Amino acid sequence: MREERMQIGNDILANVAMPARAPRPYEVGETGRLIRAVLFDMDGTLIDSEVHTGTSISDVMERYGVRDASLPSTMTRGCTWESICVALRQKYPWAGEMPMLREELALRFDELVHRRIIPITGAREALKEAAMHLPVAIVSSSPSDLIRKLVRAWDLEEWLPAERCIGGELVKRSKPNPEGYLLAAERLGVDAAHCLIFEDSFAGLSAARSSGAYTVAVLESAGEHLEFQSIADVGLQHFQELYPGFWSRLQAGLTLSWRP
Repeated sequence: MREERMQIGNDILANVAMPARAPRPYEVGETGRLIRAVLFDMDGTLIDSEVHTGTSISDVMERYGVRDASLPSTMTRGCTWESICVALRQKYPWAGEMPMLREELALRFDELVHRRIIPITGAREALKEAAMHLPVAIVSSSPSDLIRKLVRAWDLEEWLPAERCIGGELVKRSKPNPEGYLLAAERLGVDAAHCLIFEDSFAGLSAARSSGAYTVAVLESAGEHLEFQSIADVGLQHFQELYPGFWSRLQAGLTLSWRP
């Protein structure tokens, strides 16, 4: 089943009529979908890491004599360091002479994130409460060890063991391919169609939607770059918009509702 979904990939998006934006929770009632597991992206969804990505690029490139290097967020949000390196080498051709560019970017990012973790509003509480009610996994383009560091920092290891931290190195095809989300659903023993996925980028939501899951765009760290929300089923500014009892309702086997 996972291989079939990965073959289909994002082609299904071409046949879906997309709204101008994702509706907000107060605009949506019952969806009629049973949720058996919850999957979270990390960067931009649980933590605001976009500033660290930009700083990592600027700091590492300056070591090689390139001052004020940068990329638009459309080339960094939800993307792997491999794809970011490709974009940097296209913009700055002499970056091709930096054989350890990916490793240096990843290391600098790791240092910055764990020097200052900036949580999306309500993210830690939502992640913990979700995990207390339903099977939960984190699926990120970042490495698994970086996800596990966040889980330890937030004291959530009891609910999120290592096998539920799906990093970019565990898949052959990164987002927007759905492989990571399908792997997470498989590990949780749940069909992806019964998963609720929180994401913050076009690549991530494309992957989530292609998996067959119900998709939620988290908008707080997006700034002006809100184009990605148009492919989500629902858009949240942050996790405090979830009403009290949201997770217990899903645990009880009731269909997904965005109104109490």
